[in-house]
Amino acid sequence: MSTKPTIKDIARICGVSTITVSRVISNSQSVKSETRDLILRTMQELNYRPEKLVKFNETVRREQVISLISDSVTRPERIEIIHAIEAQLIDKGYLLVLCETGEDPARQDEYLRYVFNDDKISGIIVISGLIDQAKLSPNLYIKKHKPLVSINWSSTWSMTDAVVPDVFRSVIMAVDHLKENGHKNIAFLGSPTLATGGMEGRLAFISALTSAGLPLNDERYIYEGDMKKGSGMRVAREIASVFPEVQGIVCSNLSMAAGFMSEMEKIDKTMADSLSVIVSGISMSKEPGYSFASTGPYYEEAGAESVGILMERIRELETTGQLSPNMKKTILVPHLYEGSTVHRLA
Repeated sequence: MSTKPTIKDIARICGVSTITVSRVISNSQSVKSETRDLILRTMQELNYRPEKLVKFNETVRREQVISLISDSVTRPERIEIIHAIEAQLIDKGYLLVLCETGEDPARQDEYLRYVFNDDKISGIIVISGLIDQAKLSPNLYIKKHKPLVSINWSSTWSMTDAVVPDVFRSVIMAVDHLKENGHKNIAFLGSPTLATGGMEGRLAFISALTSAGLPLNDERYIYEGDMKKGSGMRVAREIASVFPEVQGIVCSNLSMAAGFMSEMEKIDKTMADSLSVIVSGISMSKEPGYSFASTGPYYEEAGAESVGILMERIRELETTGQLSPNMKKTILVPHLYEGSTVHRLA
């Protein structure tokens, strides 16, 4: 390797995520011994020296640690967003610490309480989504002594800085793209109504069909999923058996879209080959080989914007000793990526 190796290079060679490499570098005990040994050997062979993280281990300073709290760190779209955030933080000399809550508001409250009171952690990023926001403690997120940025928006996080995907516009763009390619019978697999963007996505879908003069069929084509692969599989089975006339579907995340396609291929390969699938939301990658048609902001944009706001808040706190009550809201503009999963109909 002619250029200086990076964490991404180590991860690619070892077949692991950059997060795993970072955990090994920071001496985390959460990595399997065989994986740790492989990464350490590869680092030695490439003469890799993580200067910024070595500095962290030698002199731990409060402003070098950022905590990321998410209900999931394993769904494909979450992994991509976390990688984008991690890349931004490593470039700035920060260590990312992950906290996975599952869909448990009490556990998220517990993690928030811990990181707010840990002096070594200077900032927090929360990726909100499936957690029932109404059950979160209202006393935990209105904190003025430590910066917090949420990715996605809900009423719970209205008092924090936030990076917000334009869900409404993303769904409109997805329906328009299917319509322009000859699709008339279009279904929608959205996120739960209580989840971030759930209601916006549903309203956008209805608005798009109505504006385009397309059939809504008494909302029978509208499904609510749980953002997991199983939801897509369930909807594929129902459409194949009850609504075979459906020509395309808009899915609110990558996991559900992947589940839909894999199950439809098992049920009816011919139907699967002709039926179009498009993903809306923070669902796009600039990496080559990305195949799903998508509407939404890039993962890299979500990472860069959230870290940018957090860094600005950290500097503000260091300079003035307090955080401004004026919350920042950045709207992530959606893009259309045509991919290979939307077909042109005659």
